[in-house]
Amino acid sequence: MTSILAVMRRLWIACLPWLAACGFRSPAGEPADASLCFDGFTRVCLQALPAMQRVIASNMELDTADGCETTTMGTAAGVCVIAAMAIEVRSGATLRAIGSRPLVLLATSSIVVAGTLDAASHRGSAAGSGASPAAGCGSGTAPTLAGGSGGGGYGGTFATVGGDGGESVARGAKGVASTTVELPTSLRGGCPGIAGASTNPGAGGAGGGAVELIAASIMVSGRVNASGAGGEAGTLNDSGGGGGGSGGMIVFDAPMLEVTGTMMVQGGGGGGGSGGVGAGTPGADPTEAGVGAAPGDGYHAGGGTGGAGGTGAIAADAGDGQAGNLIGGGGGGGGAGIVRSSAPG
Repeated sequence: MTSILAVMRRLWIACLPWLAACGFRSPAGEPADASLCFDGFTRVCLQALPAMQRVIASNMELDTADGCETTTMGTAAGVCVIAAMAIEVRSGATLRAIGSRPLVLLATSSIVVAGTLDAASHRGSAAGSGASPAAGCGSGTAPTLAGGSGGGGYGGTFATVGGDGGESVARGAKGVASTTVELPTSLRGGCPGIAGASTNPGAGGAGGGAVELIAASIMVSGRVNASGAGGEAGTLNDSGGGGGGSGGMIVFDAPMLEVTGTMMVQGGGGGGGSGGVGAGTPGADPTEAGVGAAPGDGYHAGGGTGGAGGTGAIAADAGDGQAGNLIGGGGGGGGAGIVRSSAPG
């Protein structure tokens, strides 16, 4: 019987339609001491080789604004590098990565993820590492307000297109998602959803974060999550719901790779629209691989429902409007993110 590892490797190397195309860049220039450089999607050159191991045995939060290695050159500018001889996230433990910069875990020997490596964005908490970058997210069309009701915001687009928002019945125009899908040339997080329209709209969900693992060998029996967050609901005055954030980016760079665990780069669900004085419910964060994040409900029969988040194999859904009422449209679901691997087939 074909092993799970062999199947996973073939999927990555073949690059399914919902994954980015394969291929890694060549190093740009050589440092004085090439033994301090490690090549992958991100080229990292350290000032000195690490001399310690890092073991995460209990829940830990890492802010990529602080505590990162000093690099000498390469493409690692703008990312947070954590380097060690070996890195292990033990079963039952979660390493949570937040902050403005993408995270690179680099080990001169092995990386083992038996627990959870969480670079996702979660509704109501800090965004994942490198989420929602200022550049690289295509511009969609923002929703508008008309006749006292607002359209729903669109979901973020990254590896796949986000869902459009719902149009309000009073013809507040829906948000229309960007259809620009581009292969990233550097490690970066996913794109945010956009807020709905009106006076009390739901905010868009943050895009998923970005994390890259570089080592001689990588074993993942736990979970690596870089999904986007659900959009918030419209709360009052026929306001539109916010779009879900897109999934982010996971990269594996290792000649030996074994994955029996779970990878998640899914989009968040769109938030529900409000109807009159009643609030909708927010879109959900992704919780299960391959299952679209649940959309938020509109307020009773008045508000438009949101759209489910995309998984890659499943496209993000558009938000709805409800005929016959002056209501806020639902937010669109976020599109899927990217998984890449340099492992040989």
